[in-house]
Amino acid sequence: MKIGVVGLGAIGRPVCSAIDRGIPGITLAAVTARDRRKAEEFLATLGAPPPLVSLDDLVSLSDLVVEASTQESWLGWGGSVPL
Repeated sequence: MKIGVVGLGAIGRPVCSAIDRGIPGITLAAVTARDRRKAEEFLATLGAPPPLVSLDDLVSLSDLVVEASTQESWLGWGGSVPL
């Protein structure tokens, strides 16, 4: 299964690291983050860094998307928060 991760903060980074260490049948397909420089620095620490892509591309590349961004970021990408 190809996993995409939205957000590389307190939740997204550990998720990516765990997938990168190896989970049978799971690959890290792509990530997206609002701070490209910080994202690239983190991705450089992974053994098999995925591409840093737009949200639309991440959805296209992934079987499952893990949304790990802040509410502020999510709203900035055009998402909605259920009330």
